[in-house]
Amino acid sequence: MTLAINPSSQQYLYASVTETPIGSLAQQTTETITYAVDYSQWLAPGETVVGTPTFNINPSTTPALSASLASLSGGTLAFFQLSGGTDATRYAINVTLSTSTGQSKTDTFFLQVSAPISSA
Repeated sequence: MTLAINPSSQQYLYASVTETPIGSLAQQTTETITYAVDYSQWLAPGETVVGTPTFNINPSTTPALSASLASLSGGTLAFFQLSGGTDATRYAINVTLSTSTGQSKTDTFFLQVSAPISSA
């Protein structure tokens, strides 16, 4: 299942061609947001992403930030949803996937989670 996403939104990231983080994003503890990582500029001609992306999320918190519904689309895009997390926590998310030529690629981005602002 491919998850819908607006490619012009902040949830669209590009895989790194160096070892730097690929972005820094924010969401609230009550949100579930779909993110996409585009590997098209990193892949060799004819190479595609395969399998299911895996995630390493640090730090571990209660409640936890969770990654779900990981999927691939078009051979170059990895989609996933993040939800939950602990207020005022900055998470490092490592996304790892494999390619049709046997490569393994890990990219890191940061997610700042905050509680919704109450309107009291």
